[in-house]
Amino acid sequence: MIETPLRIGIVGTDNSHAAQIIRLFNIDRRLPQGSVVVVCGEPRAAGELAAQGGIDRVVAEPEGLLGLVDAAIVTDRHGALHAVHALPLIRAGLPVWVDKPFATSTADAERMLAAAAAAAVPLTSYSVLRWTPEIVALRALAEQSPLETLTARGTADTESPYGGVFFYGIHLAEIACHLAPGTVQVQAVTRSADAVRVDALLGDTRVAIELLTPADEQPVPFQVAAGRAGQTESVTIVLGADYLLPAIDRFLHMAIHRTPPLPALELLRPVALLEQVERRLATLRRNYDGARERHG
Repeated sequence: MIETPLRIGIVGTDNSHAAQIIRLFNIDRRLPQGSVVVVCGEPRAAGELAAQGGIDRVVAEPEGLLGLVDAAIVTDRHGALHAVHALPLIRAGLPVWVDKPFATSTADAERMLAAAAAAAVPLTSYSVLRWTPEIVALRALAEQSPLETLTARGTADTESPYGGVFFYGIHLAEIACHLAPGTVQVQAVTRSADAVRVDALLGDTRVAIELLTPADEQPVPFQVAAGRAGQTESVTIVLGADYLLPAIDRFLHMAIHRTPPLPALELLRPVALLEQVERRLATLRRNYDGARERHG
């Protein structure tokens, strides 16, 4: 327990995580180690979040947090904004948790990591699914001996206006990279009416990622099957109402002890995987558009 609670700033108001984080810190008071004292984002949404959380300060730009907070959470809905919004805070020496996805390009990811190294400040990013009991158990299994096969499936919209495959695909990409260390090689990306399948080699593990478009409004649950030695362990990930708590706990520990929970490579690999996927999806789109033009 720290004597003085951390002053935390939130950047990004269009992601549901912002409201949940403010609820857990300021309304439910589940996290006495800190409180949210500043919100940065679109003025109307930021004002509404601030009113809900009893927050006095709303600023228009991330630089407005400087001098007011001890740590920051960047949680824009579109991951392409993350580097733009996080870099001023990192360079100013603040511990920063960049919500998923860390970035929508390896170039942006590397810029943030380089800035954190230069400033000697802790920086992290992760999908909340990493910390679920189901994935923690599979990780322990994978550490006993490498997985031979891995299948991860769940809802994702590869055409999302919020970064395409990165918006929800990051959950599955991070699970795959977490459970299967090694060089990331996307071998094939195929599209059907309601799914995109990614076949990849992560180290020596054969990985299939199934990005599914639900037929109705109900999302497809995240499911993972890990295979080794002729046996397969399958799990369905169940998220409770306070599923962000383990993720916030890691952020608080980082901010207090100045030690990130994950090495830099763990932040970079899922972005690299999805960047390869997006390049192949772009080729599929071009081929589809070309075929439509040829056939009228």
